[in-house]
Amino acid sequence: MLARVLASVGALVTVSGQSAPACAMQAPGLPLRLTVTAAFGCPDGATLLSQVKDYAPRVRAALPGESATAIQIDVHPSGPLLEGIVTVEDPGGASGRRELQGANCDALASAAAFVIAVIMDPQAARANEQTPTSPSPALVPAPPSKPLLPIGQISAGTALEIAHGFGPDPAVLARLLLDFAFSRWLAGVSLRIEGGRGLEHSVHVGAGTATIGATDARIEPCFDVWSPRALMVRGCGVVEMLFLSADSEAGDPATSQSPTLASVELGLAVRPTWTIGKYFSVGLLAGAAVPLARYRFYFTLPDTTVYRLPALSTFGELSAEVNF
Repeated sequence: MLARVLASVGALVTVSGQSAPACAMQAPGLPLRLTVTAAFGCPDGATLLSQVKDYAPRVRAALPGESATAIQIDVHPSGPLLEGIVTVEDPGGASGRRELQGANCDALASAAAFVIAVIMDPQAARANEQTPTSPSPALVPAPPSKPLLPIGQISAGTALEIAHGFGPDPAVLARLLLDFAFSRWLAGVSLRIEGGRGLEHSVHVGAGTATIGATDARIEPCFDVWSPRALMVRGCGVVEMLFLSADSEAGDPATSQSPTLASVELGLAVRPTWTIGKYFSVGLLAGAAVPLARYRFYFTLPDTTVYRLPALSTFGELSAEVNF
């Protein structure tokens, strides 16, 4: 029956007169376990349930442990619109899925409320479809004077990176990051700014010992490549500002140095990110970059190279972010 109800919702015009599931009649009302995942200020589950009740008054929140229809709604941007993926599982284990789109949060919530009402109580939803107190399920664009979506979403977090090419040995860097995902004008585009400091490494050569540390700042313009539900994969460009500092101790004091060299590196990276709940996400980053100039550290007397930037640096990163 669930498959037929979902099919009837496709037109949002004609709804078949199905009766409520038998299991829902065991207690007063139609129990529903509703979960909403949305990071764009859209209505939460309790607010959406109140809109569902405008169409189907018998629908109520399921009690803990009660057998009930479970509906999960995941909201994410899709071009200039918002897309909601509605996943339904009835008490008997049958499941179905439907995709909705709306110009903004209110339009998407209105459509979702009507769809849920049809699934739970088709006859009541049909009877209340055109009542003045019920929100309209029509998916129409917002007036030009209203913004379709928020400008974007800001995330902040920390990361741990392992990089080859930031010093004589693989460098471990602790990082801070700020991420801005556009959703109104450049949907699918994001910009991340991050910086970090690595642990120092010592290099021993015949002329003396040098201790080299790495500090960097990175800009990553990214675009969405693949986004199935909670997982999003982005392709990124990389602009890296790398600062290498060295303190040296040489056998001859005249050859001791304490230089700081700066280099710019350009590269590419891929960044998969998993959204957990509404406000938290974890991600990975893997990439490579080439320096515009291959500087070296050396002792002058005799001329002994301690370290030189390689032709290619690689890096991998694990990050955790809070979404605002």
